[in-house]
Amino acid sequence: MSKNSAIDYWGYILVKFCGWFIRRLPLGLVVFLGRRVGDIMYCFDLKHRAIAYANIKCAFAKGMSLSQIRRTTREFYRNFGQNLIDIFLVPLVNEDYIKEHITIENNTFDYPSYSKRMLGSLDAIEVIGCHSKTNIIYVTHYPQEIPSCMTHLLQFEKAQTGKYRPRSRRL
Repeated sequence: MSKNSAIDYWGYILVKFCGWFIRRLPLGLVVFLGRRVGDIMYCFDLKHRAIAYANIKCAFAKGMSLSQIRRTTREFYRNFGQNLIDIFLVPLVNEDYIKEHITIENNTFDYPSYSKRMLGSLDAIEVIGCHSKTNIIYVTHYPQEIPSCMTHLLQFEKAQTGKYRPRSRRL
């Protein structure tokens, strides 16, 4: 076994153990832990923190004070840390979890008749898209990552005025 594969193996074991451990914690503690992971990242990831700060400042320069921009940047990191920890909870999502925690409001179709077909399949996107005013946003940098279930593409193009304008087209 080479040195790199040994490191990868022990890293894999560590991540598996962390996942096992996190799935046994109460949800409130998992959320707290995730937010603290974000705080730690905020403190030590100076390069990306500066980039996030600059992006938020550029996007909201007129509407936010510098302290609000700092708070928003920190909150971004907290949410990011929470998302990282949430990845360990994905194995807990099953049909019962979906039935208990996911609801569709203001629908124009009979949900119970679709629920069995929707669970665990991409048909949910088609049903939601055809029978409600829900928009599903999938963010990617590379066109080859767009799932085949997506039917429209929204791009932002720079106009001659220097501002960006949306352009939509069918896939």
